[in-house]
Amino acid sequence: MHQLGVSGDSRAAVDPQGFIHARHEKYQRDPRVVQDVEQAVDSVIALALGKHQRLVVNDLDQRDWVATRGCVQAIWAAGGEHCETRRLNPLLIDGMEVIAFLAQRIGRGLSEKRTELLWGLNEVHVFAIAKSLKHVESWPTSRRTDLMTLPSLHTFDLFIRDAIILTGESSQPLLRGGCIGVQGGRITWLGASPPERFEAGRSLSLRDRLIIPGFVNTHLHAILVMVRGVAADLGFAPSYTPGIPKGTQVNVKQARALARLGALEALLAGSTVVGDNFVHADVTTDAIAELGLRLCPSWRIHDVDFARVAQGDWHHDPAIGARTLQAGLDLMARWRNHPRVQVNLAAHAVDTCSNDFLREVARAAQAHDVVVSTHLGQSKVEVERVKARTGRTSTEVLEEVGLLNHRLMGGHCIYVTPSDIERLARAGAHAIHIPKCNAASGRLAPTPALKRAGVNIALATDTQHGDMVELMRWALATARVQEGLVSDEWQPHHVFEMATMGGARALGQQAEIGSLAVGKKADLVVFDIRRPHWRPHVNPLGTLVHTGQGRDVEMVLVDGEVLVEGGLPTRVDMEAVCHEGEAASRELWAAEGCAY
Repeated sequence: MHQLGVSGDSRAAVDPQGFIHARHEKYQRDPRVVQDVEQAVDSVIALALGKHQRLVVNDLDQRDWVATRGCVQAIWAAGGEHCETRRLNPLLIDGMEVIAFLAQRIGRGLSEKRTELLWGLNEVHVFAIAKSLKHVESWPTSRRTDLMTLPSLHTFDLFIRDAIILTGESSQPLLRGGCIGVQGGRITWLGASPPERFEAGRSLSLRDRLIIPGFVNTHLHAILVMVRGVAADLGFAPSYTPGIPKGTQVNVKQARALARLGALEALLAGSTVVGDNFVHADVTTDAIAELGLRLCPSWRIHDVDFARVAQGDWHHDPAIGARTLQAGLDLMARWRNHPRVQVNLAAHAVDTCSNDFLREVARAAQAHDVVVSTHLGQSKVEVERVKARTGRTSTEVLEEVGLLNHRLMGGHCIYVTPSDIERLARAGAHAIHIPKCNAASGRLAPTPALKRAGVNIALATDTQHGDMVELMRWALATARVQEGLVSDEWQPHHVFEMATMGGARALGQQAEIGSLAVGKKADLVVFDIRRPHWRPHVNPLGTLVHTGQGRDVEMVLVDGEVLVEGGLPTRVDMEAVCHEGEAASRELWAAEGCAY
């Protein structure tokens, strides 16, 4: 009888029967070790071919699992009549079908390079298995057929089960008691039941929880939390309003503190993507990126002198334009190829950017193939200024300068004419709907007309709050108010799509985020739906839109990384973020003579 056991010696060595004993920490790229592993795998394949009668596997130490993995895989494949396992370490079980997995692919041109992708095996060990494939090719057809019947083992970093899942995918929009498996930052399993065989680094039962795709919050000025509770009652954007703090007054330290506060609010309410643009973007991008969520940032790009705008003076200065555009391009260069940061160019608005400057932005956007964010038709002041300066609407100017295309995200879109809407639809531009800020100022964007024209609509919170759940309610209600009825054209699933896939589409990221599907990024939001305002669970989507709240978010994941757990951020101290943001706000309001 041959016995594969555990050696107390940490050196790689082969016993008289050719089986390897090695410690994980000593299993290095050593030619002697490669030879030992080849001999070990060859010996076990010989067992599988019936050249040995029996093998007993006793307790295997956890630290030995890498070195012995291929042997045990082949032992498993050999069949019960040749193998007896006693107290086999669970870590070994996950790799037992690799030889079978390879055997299924015999005759399909499997190369040694291809095997490096299998199951994250140690590359030296993979090489040894690949070298032994020539023996597997000689296995009887019946043996290979038997191996192909072994159920596949799925490996996950995180496995969630028993949840209600809104996928955002029309083919399977709702799963009750569903499962999600995450591996390597992506969704690798999604279904009503778990795989037959799997192991997970972390496994969660989330009964009475709702899982949705992360919200894509495309238009945010995180720093402007400093005017929370005030600006909404002044009737217009802070940059145009005298008597309150302005972006031009914010210093670097204050910008960092306020940006983290605003972005953290959005993250805690389920936004996995924020499109933040304002002053000090070099500092705020660092600050927000520390939270771990996806970020589409930009400098506030313009050539108007904002220090004079609140006094009614629109003075365009080419030097200001050159400086802000270059800052935007420098930010892009700095964060190029970052996995969670996609810089865009934010031309503030047509009234604050001259036509010549907008042409420069258009050329830069085309050269770098980046999204351009702007305020479009956000106020009567903008409409009047642009009309007086150009004789056109803002949309017509954007078309003339080369910015009206699939890369344009137009924030607000309140004052757009029927002709403007046709132009937006024809160009494939995106309307960024900010319903709460709009309605709080007594204005409504013509979203029913935009939707009928085929314009992609995304949702965003802008300055007053960071709760995309509340925003879906406002989007649905304000559309129905304009229509004067409840119809099939405006239902909860429409605004849910705007809050998720609509934003992903506007950012050009719809293939990676915006819905839950196998292969997509694991950007998930988990809601605790055990509270009274969630009961009963008859229609989870309708309940989310009509009575859900951002504060119901229990967990947020981006790329499979848990950024919020138990309603608290995992990367930062929430209390410290709130304290620093409060201190910055006090300084800015005191400078305006409004100390509190």
